[in-house]
Amino acid sequence: MNHNNNHVTLSTVTPVYCGADYLQKLVEEIATVRQRWIDQESPVFLTEAIFVDDNSIDSSSRVLENINNQYEWVKVITLSRNFGQHSATVAGICHSSSDCVVTLDEDLQHKPDQIELLLKSVINESVDVVYARPKAPVHGDSWRDLSSKMVKRILARMTSTPQIKMFNSFRLIRGAIARAAASSSSSQTYLDLAISWFTKSAIPIHVDMQDDRYQNEKKSGYGLRKLIKHAHHFIVSAEIDVASTGLILGAAAILIAILIGSTVIIQRLFFPELIASTGWASLMAIITFIGGVTIAILCVALEYISIILLNQFGKPIFFSVDRSKDSVLKNWFEKN
Repeated sequence: MNHNNNHVTLSTVTPVYCGADYLQKLVEEIATVRQRWIDQESPVFLTEAIFVDDNSIDSSSRVLENINNQYEWVKVITLSRNFGQHSATVAGICHSSSDCVVTLDEDLQHKPDQIELLLKSVINESVDVVYARPKAPVHGDSWRDLSSKMVKRILARMTSTPQIKMFNSFRLIRGAIARAAASSSSSQTYLDLAISWFTKSAIPIHVDMQDDRYQNEKKSGYGLRKLIKHAHHFIVSAEIDVASTGLILGAAAILIAILIGSTVIIQRLFFPELIASTGWASLMAIITFIGGVTIAILCVALEYISIILLNQFGKPIFFSVDRSKDSVLKNWFEKN
């Protein structure tokens, strides 16, 4: 099939760690979606399904080899060791070449037949990223879902990234943005935060999502250690605005010290009889002043370090995006 400016190409990216029981069905569902678009003569064409073998611990490698032999549009990438879900996703995105990239988990909690829903939202809302938001608790375990929401809300308030509340590993991203964010990511970068450096144009949509593996087996493809690692990357990559808060506290301490010092001088000059003991107020004023100056200096240094780190992580000065093919898809969706 020839692809020109009237077609929008799409890639899926799936990190694989222990998904041997799910991969065959996953690729079959992707194949169904791909064939449906071909049969409908859709302007969307799924060019590749990329699976990243993140040093899988079960028979996933063998399953992937069989899948690769079955489907010519399947691409398997094998990592030299286990790097983690985000790093594997980054690797897959960097190997993509399409107009849009969809990231899917290996265990079928992300349904391929909902990709079109994500794509429609990108086009209809003229955004660059769409995150799937589960209609109901994914794990059937309220504390897991609730704790995840609470952490995201807290970090959203602490940082300048309100999109944090919608972050999910089931997402559709414009390909150029996805590859730019992936290629600028370091080992300490949280992928979704890197994406937010390139675009703030993101929305969530509600979809059916359920983690059958966790509900049936009470285990996840990623253990507590790796989940903590993800949280660490999240905090390191986030722009937590502690420097501004610290500067305000430092300035307040300096102001309080000046007020205390002024009060002591006035009392000494005009009301010496009110001074019960000498030295304490002056000492407190000096300590408060020095503490305020120290806090202010540290926060200025912290601000510069933060800027250096963000530049090191690859935060761009600017980025341009091409939405010229949106009209082609919008016209097709309106007709069908």
